[in-house]
Amino acid sequence: MASYTDQEIRRGRRLLKEILPRIRATARAEIRNPNPADIFSVTSRRAQGIMDLVEERNLHALIVYRRNDGWRADLTMEGLPVGVPCILGTIDAEPLADEASARRAGEFILSGIVKAIEERKVAARDMPPSQDRFFRLHGIDFRIPAQVLEPVAALMGQLAYDPVEDRPQRVERLESVIAEMTGGAEFTGDLWDAAERQLQMRSLAAMAMLLIGGIFEYPDPPAMAPAPLAEP
Repeated sequence: MASYTDQEIRRGRRLLKEILPRIRATARAEIRNPNPADIFSVTSRRAQGIMDLVEERNLHALIVYRRNDGWRADLTMEGLPVGVPCILGTIDAEPLADEASARRAGEFILSGIVKAIEERKVAARDMPPSQDRFFRLHGIDFRIPAQVLEPVAALMGQLAYDPVEDRPQRVERLESVIAEMTGGAEFTGDLWDAAERQLQMRSLAAMAMLLIGGIFEYPDPPAMAPAPLAEP
């Protein structure tokens, strides 16, 4: 997960405020006159889980930023339920060539989120939005029900327990279980399916505790150091 400078966050908040009315109007027009060739495709169950839960009030900033290897865009959100990532962005491993390309990619992400919000407002739903959370382990998304996370997180709050402080120990627990499961082999979906139920449940418990502590993926993508940006 990237860290942002104060300047990048300010710019991101200004950009979101500037373009959100246009994005909203476009989304409403597309809902009224759908174009089958113009579909926002969610690429992971984790992204779908965010889209099922986010509201416009949760949108915080659209941050377009440069690091040493290229440009990226992240839509940051706030006030989401426990276990839900607060960032949707371009792919870390595929930086873009310039600021304009990153901004277009960021607007594409924002458009998909806003369209999902508007669709929930106007469409009758047969089922309530999904309350599942997702943890990504070695590129595979695992479903963690909200009813598992929220009571534990609430209890931690009552006990004044800081889940962030225990992050290294929680990561070690997950690493230990996965090492026991794989025996040193590469982790794959087939290996998970063949693992003993006890190991699967211990792994899911470790993932749940990491979600509560604000970790949504293992291994964690490498951090990127901010590059200096000039004031506009």
